[in-house]
Amino acid sequence: MLRDLDLVNHTAHEIQLLMSKANFFAQQVQDPVIRHLLQDAARMHQRHLATLSTTRGQLQQQLGGAQPSLQQLSGPGGGPIGARWTP
Repeated sequence: MLRDLDLVNHTAHEIQLLMSKANFFAQQVQDPVIRHLLQDAARMHQRHLATLSTTRGQLQQQLGGAQPSLQQLSGPGGGPIGARWTP
């Protein structure tokens, strides 16, 4: 369950980055069609973040609402679980 929460947090971070990039590029382009497409992409990422936020809340409820300890977030080698994550 902690692994699932870690993956949701990792994915949320990546989507936040994509949303920021889409917004940044939308402000830079001159073509209104491209600007609109980039703004649409940013809104899509925002919706995905909202979905992940709901999922995160559900996972935290299943874990008893408690934040995992540092030891729980560490894998068998002592490193963070997210550091071992590969797609």
